[in-house]
Amino acid sequence: MLAPLLQDHPSGRVILVDGGFYHEYAVDHREICAALRDGREVIGLGSMGALRAVELRSHGMRGYGAVVELIGRYGLYDDEVMLLHGAEPPYRPVTVPLVEVRAALGHLLLAGLVDADDVAGVIAEIAGLWFADRSMPRILQAQQRRTPGRPQAVEALRNQLQGPALLKRIDLECLLAGSPPPAVRMLPCGAVVPDSPHGFEPA
Repeated sequence: MLAPLLQDHPSGRVILVDGGFYHEYAVDHREICAALRDGREVIGLGSMGALRAVELRSHGMRGYGAVVELIGRYGLYDDEVMLLHGAEPPYRPVTVPLVEVRAALGHLLLAGLVDADDVAGVIAEIAGLWFADRSMPRILQAQQRRTPGRPQAVEALRNQLQGPALLKRIDLECLLAGSPPPAVRMLPCGAVVPDSPHGFEPA
């Protein structure tokens, strides 16, 4: 919940990145609107922050980053940014958000390791799963089924999902560094690719 934090810090900018749900209360729209009415600048990115930024943009909440752009422009469902993580610090991820799979497959597509049909097939299979079932093994199995005999594609996908193509992380790093977020676009096959010669990393 946001209200106790706002009481402890009665002034300053609010940056909402992530938040829990199911087992705890998610950050509520009313809490954000209250902060905006108090004159606070509220910025959203990442997962919960990106969703709330798109939902509350007409109320003055500001979105930041590639994930916000993808949700707002292409209408991604909220489960695209969700993941399961461990219950204790350091809260290691158990699943992979679909938006990150789209970006990783975009890298493979641009590298010539897969084609558009391969990408569309993997995304369709993973999108058909409940977000809590989108584990790394399930994603890699889907890739293997689409590209049998091409283990390099599976390994490249694994490598991308372990760091280089993680849009939520890149958005946060850019915000903290005061840099513009990466420009991205979604292809008809569903892959997310950079819309700049600098790739997903900031210029």
